[in-house]
Amino acid sequence: MLSLQSKIILILTFTCSPIYLSATEKKSETGSTKAQVEKPKYSLQQKINILQGRLEKEPSNKKFRKVLAKLYMDSKEYTKAISQYQQLLEDGNLESYLDLASAYRADKNYLSEIRILNQLIPRYPNYPNLYYLQANAYVKIDKHDDAAIKYRKALSIQPKYEKAYWGIYELFQLKKNNYESRLVLHDMIKQFGDKPKFYTELCRLFTIDNYFEESLQSCQVAVRLSPKTAENHVYLGITQQHKQNKVQAEKILSNAARQFPKNAFAQESAGKVFEEKENYELASRYYTTCLKAENDNLNCLKGAARTFFAIGKYKNSLAAYNKVCKLDRTILTEFKKQSALLRIHGKSDWHEKFTQGITKCYY
Repeated sequence: MLSLQSKIILILTFTCSPIYLSATEKKSETGSTKAQVEKPKYSLQQKINILQGRLEKEPSNKKFRKVLAKLYMDSKEYTKAISQYQQLLEDGNLESYLDLASAYRADKNYLSEIRILNQLIPRYPNYPNLYYLQANAYVKIDKHDDAAIKYRKALSIQPKYEKAYWGIYELFQLKKNNYESRLVLHDMIKQFGDKPKFYTELCRLFTIDNYFEESLQSCQVAVRLSPKTAENHVYLGITQQHKQNKVQAEKILSNAARQFPKNAFAQESAGKVFEEKENYELASRYYTTCLKAENDNLNCLKGAARTFFAIGKYKNSLAAYNKVCKLDRTILTEFKKQSALLRIHGKSDWHEKFTQGITKCYY
């Protein structure tokens, strides 16, 4: 009869083996699993405790040590995982080095990750993932030039390594260099074809940079390729608005708001377009829906405060202004202006309440 410890060890080592994986993943033509293995019912800490005990008795058992290291990773005890992977490090064993690098990465020890990867690169100079992992680590320590070199090295080895393209793209985004970002997107389209994400990003970048002819083309393609991405519709609507196609813009943005009620950006954009045409009733509704999706959205809080005030819902307006004050005190000028309007129009009770809100906003 196997002891509880032996059962757990057997389950742990078996479930981490290739044989287990192939057995559980292999499906019959009807979709049923050929080999069923009962899932372990032991807690993560229980498994760790058992393996720790066994390793004290069998310190040379690499299989147990590797499973324990993985369990430490799962429990986010990265320092302990690193200690185990260090003992498993084996010269010439690529996997052991990658495991250790992964543990350093999880522990946010990026310099050590880079050091480990540097030991692999001379042996595997044509393995693009090593350069890609190093580039990611350089990004984390703000060495962007080094990261760019590594991403481009990965691409020189494997020109269709899409993750490296995205790495370079994100670098340019960190530098707020939208021009270079767009060039990278165009390169990806040449390499990989018309993927929805490429055009979603082009649509966004052309719109925020005010290239409205280009954004119109990109956003139309983005909507066609990915109609369920709210941002594609919103940026298309914003583009139409800037091209003075106001009726079309209003239609696109209101449709986007209805189609994506939980998307704050869609609600905010619809609120803005209706606020600009002084339809404060509708605008306030969109801003309110925006705040249901994202209750601390500063733009929607400001929009709600303004539009509620415009339609005489002073209680709602005051509540919104009070929330804005906690996030952005520059609202004080507008807040004071609204309070003054209440005084001018003889609404003394509300003037007093707004004045109290303004006083609190200072402190």
